[in-house]
Amino acid sequence: MKMIVLKYRKRKTSSSLGYFLRMFGFLVDSVSENMLLFNYFDKWKGFGAVSCDAEHVYVDLTEHDEVPFHVIEDIIERQDMAFSEEDVNVIKEMWEQFYCGEMTEWMYTISELYINRKMRYPNVRLLEKAIYGLDDAAGRLEANKKWIKNMCGKLAYCYLACQVNDALEKMEEWPWYDALRLAGICDAVLAVQHGFWGLYLLKADILRNRRGMQEKVMDSYCFLRDIRLTENVRIGDDVRKYALLELGERYQTAAEKERKLLYPKAVEYYLQFEAIDPNNIRVLFKIAMQMERRAQRQMGRIEEAVWRYERLCALVERIGFANVNNVEFEYYYKAKFRLGVIARMEKDIPKAIAQFSDASVCWDKLKTNEYLEDIYGEQGRMEVIRFLQGKYKKRDCVISQQLAELYENSGREEEAREYYIKANMIAHRFGQG
Repeated sequence: MKMIVLKYRKRKTSSSLGYFLRMFGFLVDSVSENMLLFNYFDKWKGFGAVSCDAEHVYVDLTEHDEVPFHVIEDIIERQDMAFSEEDVNVIKEMWEQFYCGEMTEWMYTISELYINRKMRYPNVRLLEKAIYGLDDAAGRLEANKKWIKNMCGKLAYCYLACQVNDALEKMEEWPWYDALRLAGICDAVLAVQHGFWGLYLLKADILRNRRGMQEKVMDSYCFLRDIRLTENVRIGDDVRKYALLELGERYQTAAEKERKLLYPKAVEYYLQFEAIDPNNIRVLFKIAMQMERRAQRQMGRIEEAVWRYERLCALVERIGFANVNNVEFEYYYKAKFRLGVIARMEKDIPKAIAQFSDASVCWDKLKTNEYLEDIYGEQGRMEVIRFLQGKYKKRDCVISQQLAELYENSGREEEAREYYIKANMIAHRFGQG
């Protein structure tokens, strides 16, 4: 199975197609034209609408505001998987029902806005809307006898149900769909389609939130991490990246449940991921955070953390705030904060002020991001920004307080007063909790 790489100019076009393809177990990655400088530059063959090599299918979306279905047909034809004419027809019928519309909003809300579990914030309207929307879509799919009997229909049903369960987990609610039943559907397809690597990831995601299934979840990820040859088909590094990231996050979560701040097993997988792709913003932050904690315990050098934090920030700034997703933007914000903390500890006051100042204006940069308005509309975009500001209110207060103290200690009373007032305004607007 080949990784699908979407080259785009308009992010919503790329996101809508990416979410739609993931419904059927496809492995999808997206790169803006700017990001080609860092990833896929040597591999990109996008001289036409769709092209491929041994491990990738490249899809050039830069001329598309809406994706015509023949692009999806081209993608399917270039996969080294067996899709029947009926499979393609079912995908087309579902494309007419689910492509674009509110589906992108629902998927984005669950996968990128409410990225962390146990996020019972007072305002969960967006998350609840996504849950009920995807549940309704799964119900319509299951009710269509033609779709639910088909391999592609079954996978789409499992994917949508998994997204609903994932969102419910984030609200600390019980799942609505039985995970073992969904995993069994995936196993039935895998019995016929042995090289459908995306289904191992889907199955692991389905079982991830079910108690007692940790071993089976690890088995699925480890399979993709370790495999070299299966029926003479080699798994490429881009597929292994999926497994390495998930393995790292599973061990990280397990360590955090035991209230551990250092998790060597997770970092081991993150470093393997970094060796394949040194430009992944999420992984750069996770490794940097661990290197910083090791340095605090005199187990390593702080420079290893600083280098990754700075590289992360440089990547985001070069790619452009309009082209990074919400998760990447939040890691940029947190990296700036950590760089400010480290600089203050090292008594580099000008650098601390510069880093904290960059972090303090992050939400203003997010307000200019047209991508959120493309997904949610103007009113929804502001609601998302208010949600994120509320989510990080404590850190924003700390940033303003740090800047106030740094300016005060530097004799710059006017700037200090400005940030003391800002800290009080944040605390008043979002509450003290």
